[in-house]
Amino acid sequence: MKILLVVPCYNEKQNIFTVINGIEKELEKVDYLVVDDGSTDGTTQLLKANKINYISLHVNCGLKAAFQAGVQWAVEQPIHYDAVCQFDADGQHIPRYIPEMEDLMEWTKADVVIASRYKDKNRRILQNGGVEKWFARTVLQGLIHFLTGNKITDPTSGLRMYKDTVYPLFVRDDNLGPEPDSIVYFLKKQYRVEELAVKMNPRIFGESYLIALEPLRYMFYMISSMLFIQWWR
Repeated sequence: MKILLVVPCYNEKQNIFTVINGIEKELEKVDYLVVDDGSTDGTTQLLKANKINYISLHVNCGLKAAFQAGVQWAVEQPIHYDAVCQFDADGQHIPRYIPEMEDLMEWTKADVVIASRYKDKNRRILQNGGVEKWFARTVLQGLIHFLTGNKITDPTSGLRMYKDTVYPLFVRDDNLGPEPDSIVYFLKKQYRVEELAVKMNPRIFGESYLIALEPLRYMFYMISSMLFIQWWR
């Protein structure tokens, strides 16, 4: 499979070079694209100085828009990508799992493969998020199961691989983003979603997109989208 890693990046000057170095070292046959989401901390200059493959959004537009921009870039290339993989710029994701996700996608004929921190207790992340993250994950798990009948152990995972059967949808529908509500949409449309048990690292430096969105507001939006927007699309 020809795979593109889309790496949304916002103010990750302290992390991004280490992340890209790991990708280049471990995934020689995988392309990557950093989508600089209007960073103001010097990330853009670092990407340019080190000749890292990137595109820039002039203002901060958020994770959904950054990922959609990466997918738009992918579909415009003369090379056809069999899959696009969302990969975080904060150092939490481990590149060596990408071939395992590819293998699972091919073996199961999956349209989406989610890297799960909770599918196998021996591969769990070193958690420091506390009760609020456990609560958010539990609520989203239960809601996905209620709406679709499917059990997804890690709905908030930011490491996901999308086959060419689904990733073009992200540029055809501006309401579709790389978030838990899109899992409900894909399952309702009878796309196959599988999970791979992985470990993840703690974030190296800085704060995540989720903190910037405020957890309560994020949960309200996700629940509303799952119950109303995705259900009636």
